[in-house]
Amino acid sequence: MKNRNFFLLIAAFVFSVVLVSCNKDQKPPEQQINKPQEQFVDKEKQLNEKEELLRIKEESLNARETAIFKREQELGIAKSDTIKTDIKDSTKIKKEKDKIVKKEKELNKQTDNPIETVNDYLEYLKRGISDVGKFDENMKKANGLWEKDRLNTLKSSYKTTKKIVIVNEPAVVTNKGKNASVKVKLKVTNNNKDTDMTVTYNLVADSNGKWKIKNNAIEK
Repeated sequence: MKNRNFFLLIAAFVFSVVLVSCNKDQKPPEQQINKPQEQFVDKEKQLNEKEELLRIKEESLNARETAIFKREQELGIAKSDTIKTDIKDSTKIKKEKDKIVKKEKELNKQTDNPIETVNDYLEYLKRGISDVGKFDENMKKANGLWEKDRLNTLKSSYKTTKKIVIVNEPAVVTNKGKNASVKVKLKVTNNNKDTDMTVTYNLVADSNGKWKIKNNAIEK
């Protein structure tokens, strides 16, 4: 009898060990893992927005082409081999145009900076005076950063300039709403004479949010 009880005790012990081992092998129910939210740098975000803007512009261009073709059909001058089945009306074109304008404004607010405009402007001036063959081309690009046309003034002002050196990098003096001021210290060489000057560029944002130079003030 004692042997029987001892055998039963051993069997129970073995069974309990096996049961515990099986429980360990079982995988716990899958728990939800909270992954940290991915962080995107501003430049990557801006790139995605630019790609979206290009897509919208492409759609708008297709809409315009379709509208023109429709008009040509009405006038009887459309070519048969250019018939398009998907014709978008003028209302669709207007909506696409409004989307482009809105997207451009949002994008410019995020990416445009008055300092960048001044830097670009000075870079065009430096390129123009360092490469005589591309003087006019770069003066036109520099002129494009002004609110109003100053091309002739730029050409006459920098015709004899030999060198422009940025002594102190451009810095924002004021930036409020659609108006901003940027100050930069330059060394300009004219006829082998160096002149140190501090230039304050006053800028204004256009209807699309892009900064344009309105005027400047020079301190020597």
